[in-house]
Amino acid sequence: MMHLRSGRTQYCQCSNAGLALDGDVDQRVPPSQGRDYYHVLKAWGGEGEMPWFPENNYALDKVEAERVSWEVQWEWFERKEVI
Repeated sequence: MMHLRSGRTQYCQCSNAGLALDGDVDQRVPPSQGRDYYHVLKAWGGEGEMPWFPENNYALDKVEAERVSWEVQWEWFERKEVI
């Protein structure tokens, strides 16, 4: 039953671009979920990026990770002509 409620069952319906910022020691959301989303999105022809932040948790709160994540997000929105 829980599988039917999972977002994973809806991946094929996703048509927007995705940017997943994942830390590899995240205890709130398993890092495998971000990787799964990214790979399924790409497999279905979607556009996506997934920067990976070693030794960072959910908040990406190490100084270098914060800097890089802000740069990646800024560049992402510029390419999408949102900014």
